[in-house]
Amino acid sequence: MPIQTGNWIGTAPAPLPADLWIKKGLAFTFNPSGLLTAGTSLWRPEDGDCCPTGGSASLIFDVRDDMLVLTHATYLPLKSQD
Repeated sequence: MPIQTGNWIGTAPAPLPADLWIKKGLAFTFNPSGLLTAGTSLWRPEDGDCCPTGGSASLIFDVRDDMLVLTHATYLPLKSQD
C-alpha cells in the first residue's frame, strides 16, 4: 500500500527555529521495532543549495491513514569551530 510522503513538510513541531528549514536530503531509517526516523541538514535563507549552515534536525515519524506524520523534531545546532 503506498504511503503519502510529502504531506508532513512544513508541519515541523517545535523546537525547530522558525528561520531554518528542510530543503532536501532526508536520510530515513527504519528501525526493526517500527520506529521511523530521519536526519537532515537545515538551511538558512542565505544558504546556497550546497552549503546548509543551520545545523541539523532529528525527526521521528508515525504512519497514520497511509500518510507520514511528523511527531517529534529535535534541533541540533551547528557546532562552533573554536
